[in-house]
Amino acid sequence: MADEIPIDPRLPEGRGNGCWMLVAPIVMVMGIVTAYGVLIVAGFIGRAPDGNVVRMEFVGCEAALTTVQARVAEMGLGDPSFSTVDGGFTVTAQLPAEVDRAGQIPFALAKTGSLEILDLGSRKVVATQANVTYSTVRLDWSGTPSTTIELDEAGAAALKAQMLSDKDGHIAVEIDGKQLSTYPNLQPLADGKLQIETNADQLEEATAQVAEWALLLNNGALPCDVSVKSIDVTVAAEPPPN
Repeated sequence: MADEIPIDPRLPEGRGNGCWMLVAPIVMVMGIVTAYGVLIVAGFIGRAPDGNVVRMEFVGCEAALTTVQARVAEMGLGDPSFSTVDGGFTVTAQLPAEVDRAGQIPFALAKTGSLEILDLGSRKVVATQANVTYSTVRLDWSGTPSTTIELDEAGAAALKAQMLSDKDGHIAVEIDGKQLSTYPNLQPLADGKLQIETNADQLEEATAQVAEWALLLNNGALPCDVSVKSIDVTVAAEPPPN
């Protein structure tokens, strides 16, 4: 009878454990590649707009146009042009071909985007949009997207002080009055970096949501209320070749 090969005691017991150790890195990479694919297909990164050229008219103060222009630039919309009209302004640009994604863009441009980081119990504001130095979309090892916010030195110090002052409390992150995330004060965020995750079930929806949050936070809040008045196609996209 052939000699039995002894089992290394350092290996975990159970069928398939070794296989999972080999497969796990592949699964992780596939998750991240899939998430980046969603970003590209949705028009968030690495892809030029290929849809209709649309004229969007907004109702709001003229001062809001500067922030809207910055948002358009970060989105990378094609050949944008801007003008002021009575009671508002217009944006003409080429949008992505995906109907759902293109339909969200005018309303993302019109969102106020006002950030407040506050004590959940007392509603004391600890940091605001003015304290944001950078915001970006982050993918974890499994490809799950989130928005990362980095605060300036003053905002980070105020946040840490508030969390240390009430270890039983929580910090909340809100945009336009909507609560997005909470943090227990037991783990003070000393570096001023916060991560906002979405509850969306679908990867494409989650990616679109966190990308919109990063867009709003990177370019500042609108100085007044803005609403979408009309959306008109000026140049229809060419149909894809057969």
